[in-house]
Amino acid sequence: MTGSNDHDQVKRELALQYARDSLAAFVRLMYPGFIRNTHHDVIFRACHDLIEGREDRLILAVPPRHTKSTIMSEMFPAWWMGKHPTHQVICATYAQGLADDFGRKVRNHMQGEMYRAIFPDTILSKDSRSASKFATTTGGVLHFVGRGAGLTGRGAHLLLTDDLLKDEEEAQSETIRKKLQDWYASTAYTRLMPGEPGGVACNIQTRWHEDDLAGHLLREHADDGWKYLRMPAEAEDDDDICGRKRGEALWPGWCPLERPPGDKGISLKRFRRALGPRLYACLYQQRTVEEGGGKFKEKWLTDNYYKVDVDWKEMNRLILVDPATSKKKNSDYTAMHVLGLTKDKHVFELDMVRDRLNLRERKDALFRLIERYRPYFVGYEKYAAQADDEYILEKMDEENVRVPTFATLGGNKLAKADRIERLIPWFSDGRIHFPTSMWREMVDGAEYDMTELFMREEYGVYPVGTHDDMMDALSRLLDHDVPLRWPTSAVDGDGWDKYDASVRSQDTTDILLL
Repeated sequence: MTGSNDHDQVKRELALQYARDSLAAFVRLMYPGFIRNTHHDVIFRACHDLIEGREDRLILAVPPRHTKSTIMSEMFPAWWMGKHPTHQVICATYAQGLADDFGRKVRNHMQGEMYRAIFPDTILSKDSRSASKFATTTGGVLHFVGRGAGLTGRGAHLLLTDDLLKDEEEAQSETIRKKLQDWYASTAYTRLMPGEPGGVACNIQTRWHEDDLAGHLLREHADDGWKYLRMPAEAEDDDDICGRKRGEALWPGWCPLERPPGDKGISLKRFRRALGPRLYACLYQQRTVEEGGGKFKEKWLTDNYYKVDVDWKEMNRLILVDPATSKKKNSDYTAMHVLGLTKDKHVFELDMVRDRLNLRERKDALFRLIERYRPYFVGYEKYAAQADDEYILEKMDEENVRVPTFATLGGNKLAKADRIERLIPWFSDGRIHFPTSMWREMVDGAEYDMTELFMREEYGVYPVGTHDDMMDALSRLLDHDVPLRWPTSAVDGDGWDKYDASVRSQDTTDILLL
């Protein structure tokens, strides 16, 4: 019996020692019900980098309800004080009431039995009754303050700021943003301890605006060496900071991409629908977007969605292609648009491709679209087409795939942004129509709603989105090399009747390369 007790005692002591050395182990003991996920490990490592001196400036951007405040504003200050009971810590948030809530939780943790077992030398003084300020018996002090509070006479070995902007209304106010930046620079930041090593500054937030505190620090105070850890709710690149593949959720066990039919639990897809592309990009993807999605307004697209049963055979069709030649991580996408032109000079998106494809895959995708839609014109982006045109023409001949006109595009000298912004009056006038949904399979086998993908990752976040390949390809619609053949009757001028009679049986040399 004694041996069993001794064994249990050894296990307990090892667990306590581990909690002293590891923030993750500390959280596990203090919060037995805490569900650990991969993104928590990234946060834990960042905290170790701060306390062990490898970093001294950290910006952490995490979506709402992913326990960033639980770790950073509750557990981390308590753990820091356990390891450094003589230090001074300042924690600030947007309002004193919320700061008091954080302070009360930290104080209660530090007064608890488990904490005293982990850190027996860190003891709160008997007069530590206030939630906004309490001290250790060895001279350490923790301050919890709201934005704008005076901090004269207070120092900070650790300065933690957690969501200093309350909501979107505050984020959109230039006056409030400027006051916040001034307070941080003149009051909070000056509290950092001097010397070597100096004080550590950590800003935790959900992104609201390109000029929020994170954006301001990264832009105006880049020389301070801020490390920026951005965790999008949906992985956007294959080299994601949390080791996810593109499209995977940050915390699938808590907030998955979507729920099964009938399951009313939270999901990223529900948040996307509720928030719209701009706010979703900011709050969940941590990509800041100006009001209105920059230049393109959400309603210009959503107000002009069409049902998928549109009769595209009554339209003249063309295909625009912007090939990307690499399948590497972070490379551009190959983008293809199948567009239908109507008698009243409106443009309908009939089909889309957005994928990382090799040469053969690009050819296969294009040929499928040609065979299905029989376009009168295919336009290839000029600079990428140099590697494709000979191969495609050769394969057209081998596989008996024909199109009245195949042309290379890109002869104008407009910058990409100028090309894309030529689309503004077309969208604002309601002349470009996308389907309400368009599910397509990628090369990797995953299925995506292409309309939603276009809105979320390109149109709705332009010009600050990670990619703009679909927008750029669509902008070629307005190139002078693209013939816009608007039907004068049901289908008129698509070129296929004449082409079938005079070219169909001929060699591919009749295909034009402009």
